[in-house]
Amino acid sequence: MAENGMEVAAESDEELPVNAGPLSITEKRRAQRQNFKTWALKQAEKFTTARINEDLQEKKDEELSIRDLMQRQERPNTMKNPRDYQLELFERAKQENTIAVLDTGSGKTLIAVLLLRHVIDEELERQAAGGQRRISFFLVSLPMACTSIILTARR
Repeated sequence: MAENGMEVAAESDEELPVNAGPLSITEKRRAQRQNFKTWALKQAEKFTTARINEDLQEKKDEELSIRDLMQRQERPNTMKNPRDYQLELFERAKQENTIAVLDTGSGKTLIAVLLLRHVIDEELERQAAGGQRRISFFLVSLPMACTSIILTARR
């Protein structure tokens, strides 16, 4: 169906706006966001953590990606019990800009994830008090680092 020269895609008539008049850009964006949100929730239902873990256990090591092999490994939950030096760096990073130079495997990602969670918690409190919305993000240079961050944050 075309409205004002624009294509409007929907899975059913129920998703289309009720009024037959022209939609404003804001109304179109709201409808698109709602459609995407509905689609994303349906997709998320298909890929539950339990189902992914079952699939991982059924596959042989040769068939798995590095990310899947890392996820399959049993690791202690360091998110709940960070080491003293990690807590010290985390506390310092909460107060001022900090660059942590540590060996590979020493927990830089954990410190960053703890800091990101702290910033997000503060942001949610600020928004609840009527503050202006801000965005937090985690920038990585390698896909492997992205996998490490996701696995660390899930723990």
